[in-house]
Amino acid sequence: MLDLGEIPNTLSSTTWYHATNENLTDDNYLALDSKSPIVNSLVISKVSRSYAPVGVNLISSTTIAPISESEVRKELSRFWKCDTRNWDLAARYEIKQSLPFRTDLDQLSRAPKTNGGIYVAGDHRSVPSQNGAMKSGRQAALAII
Repeated sequence: MLDLGEIPNTLSSTTWYHATNENLTDDNYLALDSKSPIVNSLVISKVSRSYAPVGVNLISSTTIAPISESEVRKELSRFWKCDTRNWDLAARYEIKQSLPFRTDLDQLSRAPKTNGGIYVAGDHRSVPSQNGAMKSGRQAALAII
């Protein structure tokens, strides 16, 4: 039997996609602010140009708390230091049970090895986020090596 611990409750999240032909400052970075209802925002078309037509920037932003599009635009205006009123809302996806809810901060970096030589990775074993999933995966890979 695997010692995976208790299955955590999960949070839902919403990912917003906006398109603009404006050039954005600092568009090579993941934008975040711990005081914002937006968890993070990035120009996803900088990651892969195939995500948007030539000359268009596609911005991906994630929220956990319920928030209106006008509130998202207000925050994005602050994040990207520009007027977002003319940005096109390309899509909005609500993802139920997207992130594990963690209150046990003392166990945010649980070891990846379990019984029987099986290695477990995921944001449920680290910080609930893409970064946490990648960190946990790295820890598992290093443990295997």
